Amino acid sequence: MRAPHVSGAVPQSCPDGCGGPSPTCAYCSCRCARPCETCPVRCCFRRDADAWLSDVGGSLDLDLPWVRIPLPNLPPLIPVLGGPVSPLPPWPAWGVRWDLFLSRDGTRAQPRWLDGRTPQEIIGAAPDAAVVLTLVGADPAIEGLWTRQWSGRLWEAVARAGFDVVVGPNYSVYGDHPRFEHRLNVKRSLLAALRLRLFGVPAVPSVYAWRREDVEALGRWARGAGLDAVAVTLQTFRSAREWNRALALLLALRDALPPGVRWFFPGVSSRVRVETLRGLFPGCSVLTLWPYQCAVHGRRIRSDGQAERYPARPAELLEENLRVVAAWAGCTI
Repeated sequence: MRAPHVSGAVPQSCPDGCGGPSPTCAYCSCRCARPCETCPVRCCFRRDADAWLSDVGGSLDLDLPWVRIPLPNLPPLIPVLGGPVSPLPPWPAWGVRWDLFLSRDGTRAQPRWLDGRTPQEIIGAAPDAAVVLTLVGADPAIEGLWTRQWSGRLWEAVARAGFDVVVGPNYSVYGDHPRFEHRLNVKRSLLAALRLRLFGVPAVPSVYAWRREDVEALGRWARGAGLDAVAVTLQTFRSAREWNRALALLLALRDALPPGVRWFFPGVSSRVRVETLRGLFPGCSVLTLWPYQCAVHGRRIRSDGQAERYPARPAELLEENLRVVAAWAGCTI
């Protein structure tokens, strides 16, 4: 999402706590016609900036505790479902996309997850399979989740659903947004996972970094707090240039975090990227919607990474696609 703005003016000096200057910011001289409170981008000049700071503990500093909760053993590949497929092929862990659990606006949980059935029963997985909810979603939905987190008792709803692992919401860090927004969203992502853990949920925080100082701040916090797991969403890095930049920051983050951190990578859908991440982050889990997406659209994934039309039922295609992608991740079906 991008707010209307006027560029070219000389940036104002930023007040304390703004997050610092950013040469890529497209909003430093913004003069929106709309009220600040309706703008989807937060900066230090917003009239409600203090309210946003208060909402994350009073500052942009990563001054959060951490709660350790054991995570189950998970396979290198976790296929994510975006809808029903029956029968599901045998696999030790399945992912559930955010919009199967939350409403499209992110403000409430779907009733079927709270009716007393297990996640395995709802998706049709084996009783001993792990089910991972990923709250990595569209910006409007996860903003709705944040707005209604307390009034809608949404963290409590996630806890009641009984997922084996929950990948926390990914509050976005866009390169052309103000540093205030970057640092606010880094902290909100950590806070969301922490609040889930306070409800007993084995949650994994989603993390983004735009500059090396973000990596350093995350590293200092993670080492001091004893972070045990982290998720980095890679679905928005589409070009080779974007991927290479993301990978450089990812390697810096790997070196900055404490040893033994478990890595989760939602949104990976190419053979090269799956193989690269599995090589650089041994023990990581890749979460991908691609086998499901191809299956429900009648496409079979080939070993070379291309997808082709193939006449088969979605369940058969899902099994075939899972077999191919699992091989890239170093496991078999």
